[in-house]
Amino acid sequence: MLARCEEARRAWSLEHLQLLPGGEVALVLAARTASGEDAVLKLGPRAADRRRSLEGTALALWAEHGVAPRVLGVRDDGETLLLERVCPGDSLGERGAGADEVLETIGAVCARIHLAADRIGEDGFPPLGDHARDDGWLESLHGTSEHDELVALLAPTAGDRLLHIDLHALNVLRGPRGWVAIDPKPCVGDPCAEVYGFLDGAPLRELPGDRGACRAWLRARLARYGRASGEDPERLAVWLRIRAQILLGEGAGDKREPLLRLCEALQ
Repeated sequence: MLARCEEARRAWSLEHLQLLPGGEVALVLAARTASGEDAVLKLGPRAADRRRSLEGTALALWAEHGVAPRVLGVRDDGETLLLERVCPGDSLGERGAGADEVLETIGAVCARIHLAADRIGEDGFPPLGDHARDDGWLESLHGTSEHDELVALLAPTAGDRLLHIDLHALNVLRGPRGWVAIDPKPCVGDPCAEVYGFLDGAPLRELPGDRGACRAWLRARLARYGRASGEDPERLAVWLRIRAQILLGEGAGDKREPLLRLCEALQ
């Protein structure tokens, strides 16, 4: 990865490279272009199957609508990106936003990034079903009733949209003209699957402990999220329960207890 970094630095005439915090999988550095523009150099890991990464393609589409950073350069089959540096650039999570602000903001971002098929061209975004298989969703639900539910939900429909699918409070940054999305795992599928914002950070921390209170809290936030995103709260609730069960099937770590309460409340 360091060799790729040096190749990108030379190819794009970058200066003042500095490691940025927060990159758990990718190597992320601040940089300055030859024209003096502040930028971010992101080097993702090479995909085992050598498929081209479409992260930059999705970001470029969303940037046309002002809801993602501009893509300044792409190398290495999409695994190396040069992006506009978002300023001020603090995320919803970093600024301590509460559950209501997180969900309303992410819902509004969803309404702008969920582009229909006729607006995304022939870029070859994989279906959500491929992501579900490759990311272990189906395997984690093996032997459960939710497995069959998920298979049915993954069937392509005319209402499918371009999805981010990893949209949580740390992947939404404050830009000069509003909130923008970063770090997508782009695919095409049911827009109601875009519920990861409920499963991390403030929304999960603020989940009430009492079952009845938890159910009422979730229904109210799902309704609010539905209004912001333009999606059906009942279908959002189904997807939220399924995605919570996927995390539980993977172990869930310190999220396990609130995820169990969430699933019980949505039964």
